Amino acid sequence: MSFREEFDLINNKHNIEDTKNFLASYLENAIKNKNDVGIIECLNEAIGFYRDIEEFDISVNYSKSLYELLNKIHISKDALFISYINIANSYRAANMASPASYFFNEALNIYKKYELDNKYELASLYNNYGLLLTNSNKNLALEEFNNALSVLKEINNELRIGITYVNIANIYLKDEEFKNVKKYLDLAEKIFDKYQNDFHYSYFLALKAKYLYLTCDNFEAITYYKKALRNIDKFQGKTKTYFDLLDEYKNCSDGYGGYVNLIDISKVLFDEMFKDFPSDLLNDVVIGLFGYGSECNYLDDYKSYDHDFEPGFIILYKDDLDEKNVLRLKEFYNRIPEFYEEFYIRKISRHGVFKYSSYLESIGIKDINNIGLESLNLLTNGKIFYQGFDDFKHLRTNEITKYRLHIYDRLANNILEINQLIYNIDREKDRENDINSKYLIQLLTDKFIFNYFLANKIIPIHDKERLKMISKSCKHYKLIKKLVNNKYAEVKEDIINILLTELKKFGLIKNINSSFIEDYRDEILINKENYLSKLNLSKQICDIEWEMHQKLNSVDGIVECQTNDSYYKIMRISQHINMSISFLESYLNDLNYAKENGLSLPFIKYAFMEETTNKEMYEKVKDYLPIISEKRKMLQENIISLQLEMFEKYLKKNKIDKDKMRTIYTSTDSAYNASYETYLRAELSSYSEKSVMEYGLNLVQYSKNKKNFVEIVVNTSKYLYE
Repeated sequence: MSFREEFDLINNKHNIEDTKNFLASYLENAIKNKNDVGIIECLNEAIGFYRDIEEFDISVNYSKSLYELLNKIHISKDALFISYINIANSYRAANMASPASYFFNEALNIYKKYELDNKYELASLYNNYGLLLTNSNKNLALEEFNNALSVLKEINNELRIGITYVNIANIYLKDEEFKNVKKYLDLAEKIFDKYQNDFHYSYFLALKAKYLYLTCDNFEAITYYKKALRNIDKFQGKTKTYFDLLDEYKNCSDGYGGYVNLIDISKVLFDEMFKDFPSDLLNDVVIGLFGYGSECNYLDDYKSYDHDFEPGFIILYKDDLDEKNVLRLKEFYNRIPEFYEEFYIRKISRHGVFKYSSYLESIGIKDINNIGLESLNLLTNGKIFYQGFDDFKHLRTNEITKYRLHIYDRLANNILEINQLIYNIDREKDRENDINSKYLIQLLTDKFIFNYFLANKIIPIHDKERLKMISKSCKHYKLIKKLVNNKYAEVKEDIINILLTELKKFGLIKNINSSFIEDYRDEILINKENYLSKLNLSKQICDIEWEMHQKLNSVDGIVECQTNDSYYKIMRISQHINMSISFLESYLNDLNYAKENGLSLPFIKYAFMEETTNKEMYEKVKDYLPIISEKRKMLQENIISLQLEMFEKYLKKNKIDKDKMRTIYTSTDSAYNASYETYLRAELSSYSEKSVMEYGLNLVQYSKNKKNFVEIVVNTSKYLYE
């Protein structure tokens, strides 16, 4: 295979790095073997290649090397003519007009003097010389382009004629002679309809887009901008021309001034492909866009269009899926189109098909019981497009819940650490230790940013992205900006005020009576430890409840609530975490006693519910249920009455669609519906008398404090689950 054939084979794959490696390797071997013809061939191609990908310094350096070699050896006049054109074109593209003009003229002199007959290259000379003159002398440039047209029509080279029409249209566009622009673009378009895989098609598209934009046809311009961007990306990569065009596209579409929602673009791409997904593998996969890439946090603007920014998705498959079906998944993924929207898709390495356990390891998760913050973000960001098996979703949900449940104590710890930093900064400033105080201010800035994430219940992302998550209009951002600019003294009091407000909001302090965080240390620590105690008790309770719940036998077999432990525990912990320690300790004792004696509190609860939902079944199980005294019934009914009142207020305040929730009253019960009242009565009936008393005291305390227990529980569940 000749050098030219080998070069074309590699270059046509549009992998820029592979082409670079091939040229470097071939040139090294040609020099080593003193193959002058091979060196000249390779240098000529390298000049053009690096010119096209806009690495102009490298192109010019190769031009200089080629010129030195041409002065040392004898080659044919035709080869010399072509080499001079390439050298001239390299200087032209690098905006070095003087040497470019010199070599164009030298090439033309050689052509005329030796009466060469290479009209294809002669037309190339005219065209490129015309490009050199485009910005300096419109008439001379047009003359060169017309010379090119004459030659090209003589040899009937349709593609090059189309390229020349684009060059002429570009001259007229600079002077806004739109009638002539349209004339030549229309001529070019008829030709390029046949040559859409040619490198130069990109420039036709870009010029047509600009023309449409300048003539106020923005809707049509957007279509051409998208096509131009993805074609330039394909042939050249993301060069300066690409980003200049992207700026034009942004101005034209007015749709990329903010963040680019690549996840939703990828979702549409996936939806279009999904109809061809192997139906027998639906239960073996999870598909979505998540993990590495700032687009997975919805943080990319149009300036983020770098080499690894493109639509795509991840397919995770079960660990035990056989190799044959793994290959089928890869075949499906490889059907992603070459172009989508304005993107040329290279199928970057972080997208694709992965074994579930291998994917977890790739984002730093080797032990699902010990997941760091950075891995936590990679696990939980982005969006799932399709879910066939539950492991990944449940892991995401469980880890989000775990993180949010510990925000309370993390916030307390972080604010106390900030308090210590403020104390140390003030001490260092008193000592006039400027270097150390600046270093401590930097640490304070990091912890203040982290506190924003905690206070807003957001999982922290990579350091370089964190400030993007904070609106520039937000008070936090303004204070952070001043900290970075070493204006600590100006913002110290504002920072303390924000932290005190957050402590009160989270219930870590009751009232703000002092502007010194240190004055609240004991209260913060007591409330934190109280919360952690409640959390620990709630987790123990949920584990036993779930274990008992799993053993229930329904007439319908295994029901949905018995297969989703994460959702079940969130719903239960949302109630328990908002109760007192005395209630939790009492109820945990109830569960442990039941467990030791072979009883099931969930069974007792659901059996009591059947008194109004399934009387036939209730008759079969009622003898196994505890007897509720009249005195206790009265206590329970008072509790139920108070909680139903709270439930009604919640529904009224939030205007919830009642069809999406349990009905309120027992009078609405049926075989397919247990009302909120019935569920609550049954749950209380499964408690010990002491637990019922403690539950009632909790509810009365909420009422005295004018707080709605029902609303607090619902909001907690939303916070933990959404």
